[in-house]
Order: sequence, then structure tokens, then C-alpha cells
Amino acid sequence: MRSEVRQWLASFADTLGSGPVLEVGSLQVRGGGGVALADLRPLFPGRAYLGVDMRAGPGVDCLMDAHALALPDCSVGTVLCLDTLEHIERPWQAVHEMYRVLRPGGWCVLATVFAFAIHGHPCDYWRPTQQGMAVLLQDFATVWTGGDGGDMPRTVLGRGCKGETAPVTLPRSNDMDATARVNPDHDGRRAVRGKPAATPAPVPDPEPEQQQPEPAAVEADDKDGE
Repeated sequence: MRSEVRQWLASFADTLGSGPVLEVGSLQVRGGGGVALADLRPLFPGRAYLGVDMRAGPGVDCLMDAHALALPDCSVGTVLCLDTLEHIERPWQAVHEMYRVLRPGGWCVLATVFAFAIHGHPCDYWRPTQQGMAVLLQDFATVWTGGDGGDMPRTVLGRGCKGETAPVTLPRSNDMDATARVNPDHDGRRAVRGKPAATPAPVPDPEPEQQQPEPAAVEADDKDGE
């Protein structure tokens, strides 16, 4: 866990509502500030907290595959996945699972690396951009993406609220919101490149066919033969 990511989460953790907290990728690995920095439970006092990971160790309450979370639908109030997405083989499937287990009105909070050295734990697969983060969160009604470092961010961030439009509290610390964008509710349509899906243009009714005037009757020439 990097200190800037923990600081970012701490700046709004008290706004994330109620209900159990699920941390996906909760193993507190050595380095990166140590166990004290990686332990996020103190940021959620009084809330049930479940830490899951594919490996046993400090911070892990239950072994679980992020691609198929062994939890009921709509069973948690907040999902955290911080400095972990890059280590998940199919992150789009994992985020879909996070969406499934999250209660309506709950938040999914993501952070991952971009301009960062390849590192194991045990594998390192992905470096999503902010646009990529928005695609991962496209099923959520309200989406916020951000990062630091301009065109070469060290960290890419995302937050998604399930099932209802919710006000987004922007980070209150450091410069992590330098390139933040808020995507409003897209009414069930999928967002593309971090923007709400466009409303289809109405199809105009066809113009009625104009009736052609009938040709005027030709009077018989009664002078024929004269």
C-alpha cells in the first residue's frame, strides 16, 4: 500500500455510508510502508470488515478469487480494491463481481498504478489509464476518475456508486484530484471514454407523400370533320 493511496482514501472514508466493508486484495505485503500503512480497518471504525485475497497472510480473513467472489448479491456496503487491480488477470471480471456484491447506493473504490515499475505479488498484468478506469466502472450509475502526474500519472483512481445517482465527494488532500472528472448518471447506458453515453437522436417521422394532381379532362373536339 502506497502512502498517497491511503491518504486519498482517508480523505473521504467517512462519507462512504454504512454496511460491511469488503477489501479485495487485502494481503499486507512487506515493503511499501509496512503493515501499519496497509491496514485500512482503522479508517472504518464500527463497521464490519472483511479482507479477502488469493493468498493467506496478514490482513486476510478469507481466501477468495476476485473473479468469483464467494459472497451473496448486494451483501456489502463498500468495496475497496487498492493497488491490486494490476495484479488481477481479468480486472473487468473482478469489477463486475464487486458490482454484484455491492448494495444499491454503495461505493466501489479503486486505485492502481500507471507509470510504475513492474512488480510481482505474484504477477503484474495491467496499467489502465483514466479512460480505462472509466470503462471498468461503466456499470455504475455515478463514476469519478482521477490521477496524478498529468499525462503520465503514477496513480489512476476510480470511484463508482451502484444503482442510484450520488453526490461525489472529491479528494480533500494533496493533488490527487488534479485530473479528476465526474461522470453523471447515464441511465443504464454504458459510458464510453469516461463520458456518459449519448442519447440517440430521434428518428423523424417520414413526410407524407404528396398526391399528384390528376390530369385535366380533355374535352372532345365537336368540330371534327368541319
